[in-house]
Amino acid sequence: MRPSFAGRGGAVALFQVGLFAGVALLATLTTEIARADEDYIHCGAPGREIAIEACGRILSRNPAPSDDILAIAHYDRAVAVKDGGDAAAARRDLDASIKLKPLASAYFLRGVIAMDAQNHEAALRDYAAASRLEPSNVAILIDRALVLDSTGDLDGAAKALESVLKLEPGNATAINQRANLYAKLGRNDDAKRGWDRAAALDPQIAAVFKQNQQFVRVLVPPKYPLPFDAAAIGAGSRVALVVGNGQYQFAQPLANPGNDARLIAETLKSLGFDVTLELDVDHDSLVAALAAFKPKAATADIAAIFYAGHGIQVAMGNTGENFILPVDAKIAALGDVDREGVAAAKLLAAMIGAQSRILFLDACRGDPFPNRSGEKALGETKNGTRHVSRGLAPLRVDNGVAGIDADGGTLVVFSTAANHEARDDALGAPDSPFSAALAKNVRLPGVEIKNVIVRVAQDVQNATGRTQTPFMSSSLTQEVYLAGH
Repeated sequence: MRPSFAGRGGAVALFQVGLFAGVALLATLTTEIARADEDYIHCGAPGREIAIEACGRILSRNPAPSDDILAIAHYDRAVAVKDGGDAAAARRDLDASIKLKPLASAYFLRGVIAMDAQNHEAALRDYAAASRLEPSNVAILIDRALVLDSTGDLDGAAKALESVLKLEPGNATAINQRANLYAKLGRNDDAKRGWDRAAALDPQIAAVFKQNQQFVRVLVPPKYPLPFDAAAIGAGSRVALVVGNGQYQFAQPLANPGNDARLIAETLKSLGFDVTLELDVDHDSLVAALAAFKPKAATADIAAIFYAGHGIQVAMGNTGENFILPVDAKIAALGDVDREGVAAAKLLAAMIGAQSRILFLDACRGDPFPNRSGEKALGETKNGTRHVSRGLAPLRVDNGVAGIDADGGTLVVFSTAANHEARDDALGAPDSPFSAALAKNVRLPGVEIKNVIVRVAQDVQNATGRTQTPFMSSSLTQEVYLAGH
């Protein structure tokens, strides 16, 4: 989606697209997407006139599509119409969309229109409704803070921005707006530090500051990138195994893996994958799930495995072997790792035969056993031949598995850099930064998978204040598009 820029009351308003497609809603549309034609693509496309015409044809169809489809078409047309300057027509479409199917994006955009008209009370009502549907959507909170600021409720604006920064500590827009509040309160030193940090994080903010102008970014929700023509996905078979382990019996429990796994499972389903979802599995169940997945993957065009939960690295010199941990893993000594854990190599082995293979590991979430006393509690020291090390080790795409790269190759994606830890996110977000960014970007039509991961890495860096950077290892010999091209 391309941003549009416009002035707002002497300040610079930068309208930046954020992705608000509801995964659960889109997953319910699978059968209708299969019958979708070019109108479904063009209705959500950036071109204003084409989008308005395509959405109009969808809305006038006889027999009418489902309420879900009609709600999206009304919403997408509202975005296009507002972009053309007709706020009243956009408001009518949004009213119709919300009546059919309440969407956070529709409430949000209606709030933006109310804010433009200086109807602050209506804007706050719509932002509140949008937040109830998507409580961790920072764009809604940022714009709500703008409204509160403009009404003189500086305390309310500050609280909204603090909520944003708990979810995304590196959000440059929120940092800048909080600095603006500090300046109004006479806290000039705090304001200067905030502006400097915002400029360092966001080149657009820095560019505006160089022109001695105030920066205000109004985050406008985009048209939905889906539903799109299902035929564009490709006719090949796709299978996925998604595992989320959080309720550990003997290790540190994790808050987000169950949510992460559900989110990724629904996302992959919407992209045509036959998905097997496993939650809080013990060792025997995990081994059985891999065994059951192997014959499915052997004949697939694309096979994917996503794992969220604890992982552990057993290092030997400058190299390390990675293990994922079932929920019943009980590791008191280093020798327990091989028996209680499941080697990452077995995940790759479960995908042998698929033309293209993708492994996502969101499994570097801190020390699983925080009560132990360093490596000695596992019966080894760093002077020994093997020891437990921080984070996960770099993983070769074959990882010693013979025949794994005989065909189209393998992509391995880690949620954070080698030998670093990732955020589970205990700051209130329902999903980890990596899983949230992956679900958002993997649905973008026409973006090749390696470029998807670049976008994921950028989003994760922004969400974590650049303390976490995903990385990938690839031997893919062909381009892979999960959302069509």
